[in-house]
Amino acid sequence: ESNRGDEMTFQQLTYVVEVAKNGSINKAAKNLFLSQTALSSAIKALEKELGIAIFERTARGVTVTSSGREFVGYAVSLVDQKQQIEVLYNTNSILPPVPSSFSVSSQRFFFAQEAFLKVSENIRMKNTERYHLTFREENMNQVIEDVSNHRSNIGVISISEYNQKYIRFLMSSKNLEFHGLASVHPCVFCRVSHPLTKLSSIHEEDLLPYPYINYELDLCSASEFSEEYMLYSLRRPDKSITVTDRITADAFMSTTDAFTIGTGLLRDFPPISITSIPLETESYIQLGLIVKKDEPLSHETSLFIKYIQDHLNRSIQHTEDEHLLNR
Repeated sequence: ESNRGDEMTFQQLTYVVEVAKNGSINKAAKNLFLSQTALSSAIKALEKELGIAIFERTARGVTVTSSGREFVGYAVSLVDQKQQIEVLYNTNSILPPVPSSFSVSSQRFFFAQEAFLKVSENIRMKNTERYHLTFREENMNQVIEDVSNHRSNIGVISISEYNQKYIRFLMSSKNLEFHGLASVHPCVFCRVSHPLTKLSSIHEEDLLPYPYINYELDLCSASEFSEEYMLYSLRRPDKSITVTDRITADAFMSTTDAFTIGTGLLRDFPPISITSIPLETESYIQLGLIVKKDEPLSHETSLFIKYIQDHLNRSIQHTEDEHLLNR
């Protein structure tokens, strides 16, 4: 590989790294199977191009100059990354290509986690050697960004009449499609022994005495990205608890009179410490998937869609049964 004009090459970076490691042009030349003259000329050409002295020549060898230390650090990083890419994607590499890679970004929905676990089980049964699986539990804006940027194969979100116009416009601008899975009635989540559980359905004013739990949004995120179902009285609640993860939200709801509003969907396995109560409203929450428009679905993505629909249907039926029992 020759140096074309004044373009810095990976070959020159490799030379610099080898000389810096050995502290000697003579030793580096032997390791690189080059003549000492050829290596020295290549280093000098690079120094001239950059306008800095990378090495200081002495009678006992070479040392890296103060201005050259930063450059050598960058060179080491770039050479290492190049080697990693060659190992991963060179068909002659001793490492086989990664056979399975699947990633999901979702708002905080347990049925999405369950579907992801089923897909991962399927992948692991087929291949126990190499796979890359990722599940991201995030706010709606980040879910949309992940799918838009190909960071995730598929996203799971919920929309309502409050935010659907804005969210659908945003997804369209990013070449994304929303595929609805189900529409559910908004419900209040709270602990099973909460005073509100005496009611078969809840009006907005019933909630005012109790602390409201909401998930924190990024500083620059629009209110349309809120995960909770929005009520006018809760835009500025008197008592609020802001969290960033579902585990903390569940802990507050399990041990205090705090509540939040969402899909109302309940897990069908113990321990059960949180229940849901229908909210008196004609509105609905639509649950759905986000994928890139006009892009074929991978086998793993298609499996995930099947599993999430199954888990969601089961959860909806279980929740409806629980609500009938509590009337």
